[in-house]
Amino acid sequence: MKRWLLCWAAVAASLAQAAAMRPPITEAETEVVDGVRAAVRSGDCALAVKRLNAGLPAKYPDLLLLAGAMYEHGVCLKANWDRAARMYSLAHDVGHQAGAYRLVAGYALPGGQPSAALWWASKFQPSLLPETCRSGVAVVDDVDSFAATLAAWPAARLQGCNYVVGVLAAVVGEMDYPSEAQHFRLRGAVGMSFVPAEPAMTWSTQEFEVVPFSGVVDGDSVRDRNSSVLRKTFERHLESLGKAALQRYPKPAEGVDPGWRMGRQFVFDLKLK
Repeated sequence: MKRWLLCWAAVAASLAQAAAMRPPITEAETEVVDGVRAAVRSGDCALAVKRLNAGLPAKYPDLLLLAGAMYEHGVCLKANWDRAARMYSLAHDVGHQAGAYRLVAGYALPGGQPSAALWWASKFQPSLLPETCRSGVAVVDDVDSFAATLAAWPAARLQGCNYVVGVLAAVVGEMDYPSEAQHFRLRGAVGMSFVPAEPAMTWSTQEFEVVPFSGVVDGDSVRDRNSSVLRKTFERHLESLGKAALQRYPKPAEGVDPGWRMGRQFVFDLKLK
């Protein structure tokens, strides 16, 4: 049961992506996605699959991402990476950026397809790649032609580049708005520095703001959300994603340039009404 719950946590994270990662969600999509989630949480897989299959023809971005996660992690569906990849690709096609990140992360796993991971990263998320991994590589529409180019690379270069994009895509693809931050109406920005050769990720809160409540609120909640502990909410959340990604992708013995430094900023912004 514990393993199943851990898998479900990965699926649930796919439903809380930052708004900038996907098109605006509709009420109809919310109803379908929430219905599948509720069925999974209650342990009614038959109902979850029924609701999922009924909603898939509409090609809702979040539902496609959820379907991919269910196939990838074997939640209420038999684990099947090919089907997961198909769902993530469809999610990307309808505008959900997380679909591309999930594909990169999945293909980059040990025993996966590094050429496919690097193709998706090169074509749609080049910021995941160190300059060395982009140099002299033409981004083409045909995955097989791209793979043929990478076949000429030294094995160490392919392994090193694949490692970096896998770790970064795993972090970005699983990024969500922490429920604690939503509850206390927090927004901010966190900087990430990744040194693949060590390997180590460090995080720093660059911006932080407590959005004023409107109407009548509980006094304890106001005091709690002004605490210094909450200032690290986003940082702690991303740090946990980084640790999980570094555990998921073992650093290869060769091919990771000691000089590589990867940086990124994560912005969490509440959409106020």
